[in-house]
Amino acid sequence: MRRLKVLFLPHPLEEVNNDWGSDLVTAIDPHHDLSIFDRTKAPGPQFENIEAVVDMGGNIEKELAPIAAKAGVKYIHASTNGLDHVEVSAILNSGMILTHAPGELSSVSLAEGAMMFILMLAHRYGDARENFAQGKIFLPMGMEVQGRKLAIVGFGNSGQQLAKRAKAFGMEVMGIDVRPIEQEVLDEIQPDFLGGSDDLDRVISECDFLSVHLHLTDETRHIIDARRIGLMKPTAF
Repeated sequence: MRRLKVLFLPHPLEEVNNDWGSDLVTAIDPHHDLSIFDRTKAPGPQFENIEAVVDMGGNIEKELAPIAAKAGVKYIHASTNGLDHVEVSAILNSGMILTHAPGELSSVSLAEGAMMFILMLAHRYGDARENFAQGKIFLPMGMEVQGRKLAIVGFGNSGQQLAKRAKAFGMEVMGIDVRPIEQEVLDEIQPDFLGGSDDLDRVISECDFLSVHLHLTDETRHIIDARRIGLMKPTAF
């Protein structure tokens, strides 16, 4: 593998760089000539002789794309799932290749976060925390998630990871996706229902919890609108 001259664009939030960003740097550095972008310095000279840019989180500024292209950058990798916040047009119109990292990049952390919120809502964490601070240990009672119906809209990597965790809690999992899901995945997770877009309204009306796992695109924007929220049970989250 040829060594490339790679420029790493850190995430604006330092805590993100301390975790995922440092992992990326560790993975790239032994194999390529790596430099770190400094937003306090003039951008032009930092892109000189750079062949590839790794952008932590997809936060490259719009004005940097033509500067990078003019300096000879051929490829930008946005280390992020969705592209709704990435300057896609600016990058592609500058003649550079753009890739991103959907799927396993953060599917486990997304699923764990969703499961955490499901449990917090079910057990009324905010009220329980306040009561506990006042010495009221068992109030509010909340509800058990076992036997409750979870609708997962978008049964990709993070949706599947959430389904595994929900199943472990004894929840009934209903998935929605527009593409066929591999049989080995279905055999492993065993969702109680898996349907397409025509089934979305019914699943929303039946679920106790609704979790959306879709990239934000023109097709998915407002897919959960006021009408569909109105289909949910009054007790659903």
